[in-house]
Amino acid sequence: YLYHARFLHEHGYPSVIFDQRGHGESASARVSLGPLEARDVVSVLGMLRDAGRGEGFVVWGSSMGAAIGLLAASRSTLITGVISESSYETLDGVLADTLRTRYRMPRFPLVPVGLRLASFLAGIDLRDVSVCRSVASLEIPLVFVSGECDARMTPEMGERLFSLATKGHSHVVVPGADHAECWTLGQPKYSEHVLELVHASLSSPSQADHRGLPAT
Repeated sequence: YLYHARFLHEHGYPSVIFDQRGHGESASARVSLGPLEARDVVSVLGMLRDAGRGEGFVVWGSSMGAAIGLLAASRSTLITGVISESSYETLDGVLADTLRTRYRMPRFPLVPVGLRLASFLAGIDLRDVSVCRSVASLEIPLVFVSGECDARMTPEMGERLFSLATKGHSHVVVPGADHAECWTLGQPKYSEHVLELVHASLSSPSQADHRGLPAT
């Protein structure tokens, strides 16, 4: 994601990048694939606000990070825009699809049992996690991005999320892109939509230090 940060920097917007819990150099922690991580994002943005670095922020995420951004936005008014690349719709749906496409295994009883166990381990009920519900509740600019060849988070998923958005939204489908390949293969068009959303959410680059920092 240094490429994303460099792109934002070149257009006058600073950014914050951090490793989510249980990823990269962050310490091992309970992973929830969305809800707990969304709390972490809100905490990070709260720290930036308290440090005087802005009152509004754009969150840019890919795959699980995209879902986290949308879930976080439904919990915090600090988030004034979200760029969501290849988000899932619901946790049970993405788990069922993974079992079907990767392992040719049925949804029942594995998904209900797995989610119940995962909820116990995470200390939070994961059975009702819905990005769709979060999107429908938002009234901020949103950009959805899908890879044309993504068999996991399909363009159809992106279109359904897009259809639920109510304000300042767009859906970009990158030709030939598989999962997490959209920025590499579709940067010209993708970047136009990113800048349009950032401009709409944070005004102009000269005001970014006063109104907020895009966070990836």
